[in-house]
Amino acid sequence: MIKALILIISVFLLVLIESFFLRVFSFSIFVIVVVSIYKRVEDSWVFLLIALMGIALDTVLHMPLGLHMVILGVLLLFLKILWVVIPRGSNLGYFALLMFFASYYLLLPIGKSLIQDSVFPEILPNLAVWTLVKGIVSIGVCIVVDRFFTSLRDSNEGSSIRLR
Repeated sequence: MIKALILIISVFLLVLIESFFLRVFSFSIFVIVVVSIYKRVEDSWVFLLIALMGIALDTVLHMPLGLHMVILGVLLLFLKILWVVIPRGSNLGYFALLMFFASYYLLLPIGKSLIQDSVFPEILPNLAVWTLVKGIVSIGVCIVVDRFFTSLRDSNEGSSIRLR
């Protein structure tokens, strides 16, 4: 019961923060959260969060319903395959994340245009550069989150949390 309540409250807070960051900085916190908790939390909770947040974001951002869920589902499968080739813990693992973030930021407007207007949008060089910049910023935030998670864990016991 407590987990469900925490999930519902976190969905509302994440929608609020996501809307703010999309309007001000033009990048997605939701995707960073999904990648950060993927394979650290049970898959059922991750996919439930993706479903709830995907529907909420599609509604708030006036996008076709289910677009976020489809794009994230395909990209998480792609990321899982990339992590087999490039281990997640290595420094090159961030290159796989860069490809994930850049693909997300590129597929979102393409998917919206294809579903709503039935037209493949023109991909201009400034869109590709802006997508790469947003991917690099997302990688920076993801690195900070990863460092934060590793600083919470005690070096002797991986399951206990250090409070000093």
